Amino acid sequence: MSSDKPAEPFKHPRVMGTLICKDPPLILGGMNGLPNGYPLNSASLDAFIGHQRPMYYFFCPQWSFTQPKYLKTAVDALKDRMKRFPQHTYTILVNDPIDLPTVRAALPEIGVYVWNTNCTADPKAFSGPPIEPTEPEFGAVYNARYSPYKRIELAAQVERLCLISRGWKAEQAGALRSLVPNAYIPNIGEDDQPRVLPPKEIASISARSRCGLMLSGLEGQTRAIMEYLLCGLPVVTTPNYGGRDRFLTPSNSLFAAPDPASVAATVAMVPAVGFDRHAIRAEALRAMEKEKNLLVQIVNVVLQAKGERAIRLEELRLPHKASSEPNRLSYYFTELGYELPPPEAFVSASLT
Repeated sequence: MSSDKPAEPFKHPRVMGTLICKDPPLILGGMNGLPNGYPLNSASLDAFIGHQRPMYYFFCPQWSFTQPKYLKTAVDALKDRMKRFPQHTYTILVNDPIDLPTVRAALPEIGVYVWNTNCTADPKAFSGPPIEPTEPEFGAVYNARYSPYKRIELAAQVERLCLISRGWKAEQAGALRSLVPNAYIPNIGEDDQPRVLPPKEIASISARSRCGLMLSGLEGQTRAIMEYLLCGLPVVTTPNYGGRDRFLTPSNSLFAAPDPASVAATVAMVPAVGFDRHAIRAEALRAMEKEKNLLVQIVNVVLQAKGERAIRLEELRLPHKASSEPNRLSYYFTELGYELPPPEAFVSASLT
């Protein structure tokens, strides 16, 4: 499938994932749970998975397997891939230990382990608390997309709230404001147009905040939590499923009940607890390193079962850039010399 002239790399909104190692070829990808929208991201596209070179796919769910529809979509998609493309090895890396027995029972043929992609966030992009302590400008910051599962309305009673939100259109700005009427929302630009905040600006807001909020009841790994911790912010969180609190401990977080009064009261408790912001960042960095080494252990269990050599952490090209978004897999396939169809060929791709 290689050619003398490398294929031009391209971007496609559903083609996500990263080739984290070339030899042996290891692909870290997502599971979006959309039965008609590439549920295994790049692995749902025959053009990416149909080659004969055996590859190792490690799937990171973007939601919780406690949801029957999400579980069924993942199981159906993986069984299709295993049947049609048996040359590859497939592994699932769940965010929440509660998902282990469910997924292992549904897919006994493949390996299932606990691992969280938040350990690949960029510490340089979120560079920690100010050297000199300052009185926070914001009582709390909530970095959450505009979606019901984020339960933004639970932050409505928090004093001096900053809401960083995305996933909305200009005509929805009023509805967003109505969820938290007293909040400062820097994403709302001129004429209510959405404005994307770069990591540097998000880190600056975090440095001027007393704590970070995480208020969903059901979610996946949630990058914002690790961004909070890298900025030295303690986290006020509600009980949840999905694995987003994997890096939370008593020394960096407080739990609140899922109602606005409890969230506001818990945020008000943060100063009295006396969290050490520099210690929070240091703890996060140690946890990230531990989780990266766990990935190496998992990968080597899979590789050695196939007679492959073991790999070292230094060999992995982990996916996150400054924006904490995964790189486009198509660029890596281009580097390897694989010919890929043009982007328009994927628009009507048939899913089995």
